Amino acid sequence: WGIHEPRSEAILFLVREHLVMSQISQRRDLTDEKVIRDFAARVGTVERLSLLTLLTYADVNAVGPGVWNEWKDSLLWELYQRTHAVLAPLEENEQAQQSLIELLVKSLSSELSEEEVRTHLALLPREYARFTPPATIVEHLRLANRQLSQPVRTSWKLDLTTRSTDLHLSTLDRRGLLASVAGALAAHGVSILSLQLNTRADGLVVDSFKVVDAAGEPIVDPSRWQQLDSTIQRSLRGEFDVASAVARRLRAQGSSRLRKRHLRQSAPPQFGWDQQTSEKSTILEVRAGDRLGLAYRIASTLTGLGLDIVFAKVATEMHLALDIFYVVDAAGGKLPDASLPAIEGVLLEALRDFS
Repeated sequence: WGIHEPRSEAILFLVREHLVMSQISQRRDLTDEKVIRDFAARVGTVERLSLLTLLTYADVNAVGPGVWNEWKDSLLWELYQRTHAVLAPLEENEQAQQSLIELLVKSLSSELSEEEVRTHLALLPREYARFTPPATIVEHLRLANRQLSQPVRTSWKLDLTTRSTDLHLSTLDRRGLLASVAGALAAHGVSILSLQLNTRADGLVVDSFKVVDAAGEPIVDPSRWQQLDSTIQRSLRGEFDVASAVARRLRAQGSSRLRKRHLRQSAPPQFGWDQQTSEKSTILEVRAGDRLGLAYRIASTLTGLGLDIVFAKVATEMHLALDIFYVVDAAGGKLPDASLPAIEGVLLEALRDFS
């Protein structure tokens, strides 16, 4: 066609890699430094990153009406920003860190000292400060400070950009934390869009969930927030029978003829394992028919096997869910390859009659 290098090389790169950004943004932990480093090496330059970002946006949009949404937009943009920071690192990183601290101290001037802000950031991986929105860090700081007086603290914020509601939670880390929270939400018909799980070096958790109601709309009623808070706290204290409550909710939801027909027609769950992408965790991909409480059932099954979930991501497309879990064993290491078939068998059995 008379297209000369390097333009022809750029075009071949875009054709070859046209799916990679949507796959990574929707299926991988974007706070994992290795994920971003590997993707940056794959892209190579800021120009190619920009071209691939635009192509990804156009490609997904062209599938059909409603396929592109605010959530996918935010994930793609987050991947772009994180990769751009690797390909074009700022020389004034320390200055940027100091500017963030000053902003946080100003926002919390009547609540926390600069020393408390610095301590919080020091107890978390450096990527937390670089990539977590300042408004989210403010919520985490408030909860972490108040958590000293209460075992579990939560806050709720409406996110107009993604048309969802942010639930921020702080408590001490424990096995089964995600299963307890996800189950409490599912018991009330609340779906999780995405998660950000952060554990400080002192064992304090500051987690964030993006959630919607059964109709896919943001939860805006403060009285509903209070009701959910109560259930979450009871669940974490062991005073709420999560499994029975979720089962009741699913029975009520599954009573419609259309819902039952959809479940009968759903393909069996498919599992995928990735031992390469993350340096510290084994990645489990579960593709299954979307249904309320799916993340809870998977998380509770993994917890029952003595495994810990350090990160999770949820994506839903045309009644099909793709749930991603970064999993470690009781010692905090990757799962042995030999153990994966048995774990998959237990998960398949747990999801077989899940409705």
